[in-house]
Amino acid sequence: PGEKMLFRHPPRSLPPGERRNAVEQVLGGALAAVRPDLAIERAVRREGGDLVIAGERYPLDGLGRIRVLGVGKAAAPMVRPLWELLGDRLDGCVVIGKRGEPTEAFGGDAVEFLDGAHPIPDRDSVVVAQRAMDFVSPLGPDDLLMVAISGGTSALLTLPAPGLELAAISAT
Repeated sequence: PGEKMLFRHPPRSLPPGERRNAVEQVLGGALAAVRPDLAIERAVRREGGDLVIAGERYPLDGLGRIRVLGVGKAAAPMVRPLWELLGDRLDGCVVIGKRGEPTEAFGGDAVEFLDGAHPIPDRDSVVVAQRAMDFVSPLGPDDLLMVAISGGTSALLTLPAPGLELAAISAT
């Protein structure tokens, strides 16, 4: 009582062909619900001269530079809708993904694509972490940095503290 049923009939009462279709519909809906690009599109939009992020309004005229940094195995799919939404206002866009993973490029020269190592960080992870630091460091209080983070970021962005060796981090 009070529980919502996904199906009008329990799955075992459906003929085999209909069971398969019902399962495919449920799985398809679940996968669509967690697509990184759609999650960003649900959370970020432009309304007139405002950027609306999770219900918070940011007047675009009141912002200085706008930059986007995406890191992780789903970085490109998360950043693409931000670039499409704000391309005319973006001062910079960096996407850091997993080396060897195919990435559908977008944005031409306006988007910088970099690769780090995953699951074990290596020298490339240190290089792209430093690039990320250089990318965000010049921003000030009137600027907006949008950061999209997904799985794999801890390996893709590895910048050992002074006195720590990359080999020690990679071994843990």
